[in-house]
Amino acid sequence: MTTQTKVVFPGTQIGTEEEYLQGEGTYSRGGVIIATLMGAQSERDAHITNPRSPRQIRLGEPVFARVDNAFDPIMLLTVKPISNERVIYPMPSIVHVSEAAPFYVDKLRDVAKVGDIIYGEVSKVNKLGTNITLKKPDYGVVLAFCTRCKKPLKLDNSGQRPILKCTAGCNLPEGRLISPYYGNLRGILERYKVENL
Repeated sequence: MTTQTKVVFPGTQIGTEEEYLQGEGTYSRGGVIIATLMGAQSERDAHITNPRSPRQIRLGEPVFARVDNAFDPIMLLTVKPISNERVIYPMPSIVHVSEAAPFYVDKLRDVAKVGDIIYGEVSKVNKLGTNITLKKPDYGVVLAFCTRCKKPLKLDNSGQRPILKCTAGCNLPEGRLISPYYGNLRGILERYKVENL
């Protein structure tokens, strides 16, 4: 018995939620599952595949993100998934204060500042946006800039706790949630076998 591949186009009604499980490349409206991509439909569920189309971001996927704005209780981010594939994600992307560190955080400005680059993971994806978590020990700021002169900060491990200091001579120690990968973006890319972003 041979199976035939059914090609669908964006807007094609695939079936109802009673017939199929909604999958990647589809959305549901009023109980009807509709294709969002052109591609081949899976026989078991409403999953559409097209190797040339970007895929949806997934839960648990690692990301880099630039902090665009920070006001308690959230940080607004511009996200770049760490992947060799093209990935799309709902905007806006945020870190909530409850997901900002593996320990209790009172103020988000203790975790990251505007302009910093953070390393984290997707914790929630829905129509309203993408949530990022920094709760694992490897996650945190991987590149930070001086709040006074905007020059890159250098990691100083000489004291009891690692701190960040300005490379331009401001010499202001600055607190952040520092990732063990601070200053080593290449190490993160190698960890996930990603060539370039």
